[in-house]
Amino acid sequence: MKPIQLSLLLICLALLVGCDRVITVAPVPYDGAVSIQSLITPGQVATAYIFRAVPYFDASISSNQLVARTAVVTLTNAENRETLRLDSTFNAVRCEYDYYFKGQRPVRAGQTYTLTVQVNGQTFTASATTTQRKATIDSVGYTSSYRDVYGEHEGVLVTFTDPVGVGDYYRYQMNRVIPDTVIRAETVISPCSIGKTTYVQEVGRSVYDDRNSDGTRQQIAVEPAFKHKQGQVAYIKLLTIDRNIFQFYDNLDRQKLAQFNPFVEPVYLTKPGQFGAGAVGVFGAYAVSDSVRFVYPE
Repeated sequence: MKPIQLSLLLICLALLVGCDRVITVAPVPYDGAVSIQSLITPGQVATAYIFRAVPYFDASISSNQLVARTAVVTLTNAENRETLRLDSTFNAVRCEYDYYFKGQRPVRAGQTYTLTVQVNGQTFTASATTTQRKATIDSVGYTSSYRDVYGEHEGVLVTFTDPVGVGDYYRYQMNRVIPDTVIRAETVISPCSIGKTTYVQEVGRSVYDDRNSDGTRQQIAVEPAFKHKQGQVAYIKLLTIDRNIFQFYDNLDRQKLAQFNPFVEPVYLTKPGQFGAGAVGVFGAYAVSDSVRFVYPE
């Protein structure tokens, strides 16, 4: 190596060593918010999931530790007022209990409901109206490969005709029983499901609007949340959701998209929503279509 080359190499090494710095970033004080999610539909009792929020990087806390157990949750319409009580259901997929507040009276169609949550000395309210129309599924199908912003997937195809009238918003749902082992898309097996049959309800992560195509036939493709076997039977439903539900879950989907695409502007869910500045979440209403039987062809 020539002297000038050696000198340049030593200079570069010195610069690299000189750029090595340990930077300690003090976390910004976090003013905890409340998370509220409650979706109601006629014929079913109301449920509400109330949690306290924590900083994004605080991964040591389980969801059950975040349940706002002392919250007072009420649901009111023009005729009745009821208090939702803390209840739980065992989740075989996650091997833990899901905690939520549950009502006693079935929700009625054509009514405006107000949800009130009192927690940590604060009161949050929001309203929703159960006037959504049931959609009709024309057909269901399957594709072994389709591509979206998250990559290439297999998918269930749902074809339906958007009713003529006001704009509509939709969400997909699949109900099925998975025998023996519950295997999520990332091939994680739940130890709580081994040797058992497990009922699962998959709700699509994405929501859809009619895209100003009033009265036209539309098709959506949805990636299954769990693995399956050939011949397995499932039942597909289409939820007609209100604008409150659409906006909230569309923002969630856009927030996730921002993690994969640096050119997408993040959606900050901490901005005031239905419940004001002290809480994030949604209170909305939806209608459920009749189910359509689907058999996995492969």
